[in-house]
Amino acid sequence: MHYLATNCMCFSSFIQDVHSSTRSAYGPSEIKGRSLALIDLERITHGLIKDSLAPSSRLAYDSAQSAYSRFCSMLGLQSYPASDVLVLYVADLSQRVCPSTIRSYLSAIRHVHLERGLQDPMAGKTRLELALKGSRRQRPRTGYPRLPITPMILKAIGRALQTTATSMNSYCYGLHAA
Repeated sequence: MHYLATNCMCFSSFIQDVHSSTRSAYGPSEIKGRSLALIDLERITHGLIKDSLAPSSRLAYDSAQSAYSRFCSMLGLQSYPASDVLVLYVADLSQRVCPSTIRSYLSAIRHVHLERGLQDPMAGKTRLELALKGSRRQRPRTGYPRLPITPMILKAIGRALQTTATSMNSYCYGLHAA
């Protein structure tokens, strides 16, 4: 606890020094001969946080966040900061999607909270963990049986592709019947 308090005071001191443009051990950083103002640091921080996700993950998280916002809106609930609403959301999702999808949706909501500087909405949420466990037990992971591709199947695919290629060549070169 003492370590955290000391570091918070140091960070607070740093912000005050940057804001008042005074030089000290915690003064503004120098990059290419210019000092960074607080607004620059906030912009850089925003960019770093934004880039913490790959573009494909960002799209998936945006989609999940939109679904969560629609859910909250339909029920007239506040979406941020999330509270016990997440347990209701898990109950709703468990009727439509598999448990791993629920987890990814919750990861998106958690990421948005952390991006916005809000508390982790999953920390210490026993009911949420129980609901997730229940969704896994109600809908156990079932693997789809995959049949082997036998030599006979490969030959049939090859013949089909060869016939298709011949037909396409004939059509392209005007050898088809009119």
